[in-house]
Amino acid sequence: MTRSNKLARDLVLGLLALGAPAWIATDVITPSVVVAQDTPPPAAITPELVAARVQAFYDQTRTMEARFQQHFWIRAHGTTRSSRGTVVIQRPGRIRFDYSQPRGQVIASTPAGYTYYEPGDDGAPGQYARGSVEGASSALGFLTGTTNMARDYRFALRAVGPGAPEHTDALELRPRRADPHYRRIVLYVSNEASSLGVVRRVSIEDPDGNWNRFDFSDPQFNREVSASTFEYQPPSGAREMTMPAAGGAPAAPARGATGAPAGASTAAPGTGTGASGLPAPGR
Repeated sequence: MTRSNKLARDLVLGLLALGAPAWIATDVITPSVVVAQDTPPPAAITPELVAARVQAFYDQTRTMEARFQQHFWIRAHGTTRSSRGTVVIQRPGRIRFDYSQPRGQVIASTPAGYTYYEPGDDGAPGQYARGSVEGASSALGFLTGTTNMARDYRFALRAVGPGAPEHTDALELRPRRADPHYRRIVLYVSNEASSLGVVRRVSIEDPDGNWNRFDFSDPQFNREVSASTFEYQPPSGAREMTMPAAGGAPAAPARGATGAPAGASTAAPGTGTGASGLPAPGR
């Protein structure tokens, strides 16, 4: 339980650039998440060119709204947990996730801090946490406008594996400065003229070898989004839980937190069948 609380804190910070705590997902499936193969593609384009396309597209983007599916592969158990919902981004530095599966969970973040909320059982008010985004991961700062591709990452192109989005190039990013939240990122970047530089899928490998994948669909760019969208207020009666400070000991256990971090000896939490046919991750 205390491990779950610390995992929640780490993943909230690690995914404020984009994402949500993997332990709130409901479906458990095996095998797991698609990532690019660790072999270079045919020599046609360069990683610098693909990175420049991403930077150019998102530099002209003020807001983004999309549906997402999330698949989190837990290395220690060889299982994948899945969830879905909608994401709204306003650059720079504002993001909100609303989960439809599991229903009712919310992450909202601004440069001033984040709010994470999970509803209780049978309509109960649930619980929430608030905290600083200081120390948050730069993993997906290209979406929120907090990183620069050429300045912050080293690049490599990878062969696009089976099941990847069509008409994309797989761009591997490794941070120039070590980040405790992730080891590398693989972006699946559209190479179609009508959507050049748009990221269709993101796969993030953390230091323990777990993979967190987001697939985006129905993206809408540069529509008006109110700043109040990112100022989430939990319902009356919700209980505040305390997240552990970065590098500190876990806080008191949170009700309903069932996940465990990679390396934990407990069995993988959750139930359900979820999606199927996802190839095992590349290495």
